[in-house]
Amino acid sequence: MAEEKNIALLALALLSAAMLTACTTKLKDIDKEGISYIIEVEKVARDAYQYFYDKWGIPLMRDISISEQAHMDMVKKLVETYNIDNPTEGNDYGEFTNSQLQQLYYDLIEQGSSSEDDAIAIAAMIEEIDIVDIKRYHEQTENDDIDTTYSDLTIGSRVHLQKFVSLLRDKGLEYQPNYLSQEDYDQIIAHITTTTSTSTATTTGSSDMSSYMCSRCGYIYDPQWGDPSSGIPPGTPFEELPNNWSCPDCGAPKSAFFKINY
Repeated sequence: MAEEKNIALLALALLSAAMLTACTTKLKDIDKEGISYIIEVEKVARDAYQYFYDKWGIPLMRDISISEQAHMDMVKKLVETYNIDNPTEGNDYGEFTNSQLQQLYYDLIEQGSSSEDDAIAIAAMIEEIDIVDIKRYHEQTENDDIDTTYSDLTIGSRVHLQKFVSLLRDKGLEYQPNYLSQEDYDQIIAHITTTTSTSTATTTGSSDMSSYMCSRCGYIYDPQWGDPSSGIPPGTPFEELPNNWSCPDCGAPKSAFFKINY
């Protein structure tokens, strides 16, 4: 009986190893490269925003740094699924395995250390870089799970870019794109103008217009923008969302969200 159990366990171990090998061999080299690169790109964003929060005390930096950690966790699932070496393993904040990304991080925090406004503009530029880098690898993958992850990351980066641009506009400053085409940039930020102009008129009874973050994927629900994909109009406070409302990015329930303040 014990011998049969040992044989069964050995067979299960061999099957697991075979499945893991299959996952690895099915992955194209460009996908391996992309996953390894993008997880560090997301780390550049997370670390830079934390640095800017520590230096300037901008709450939005802290909140989006948390969201970037969620993005790193999303890519980490791919790292584990395909048995890829994790380049972020063991690296502290501000430390990177990729030498080009290490230098990029140094350049970004130096440029964002001149003033609070510069830090916000650099953060917007980081989101542009994220969008462009993710698109480069997204266009070449044929794996559904990688495609889904890259799509979710792109949505998150677009939302983050909107928030940084909106914060600059609140200060009377207009951001100009550095990496995106003017057409792509205009398409992304067009939502800011639309929702801002209607938010006052559509605000409902509650006066609490705090934003809430999804604890699973980092999506941020901003009452000013609502959730058009779910038919939620701009100006709808989080408390007034239907109980069956869920995260438009990952499907997490309303209960998975926590309050953040800018």
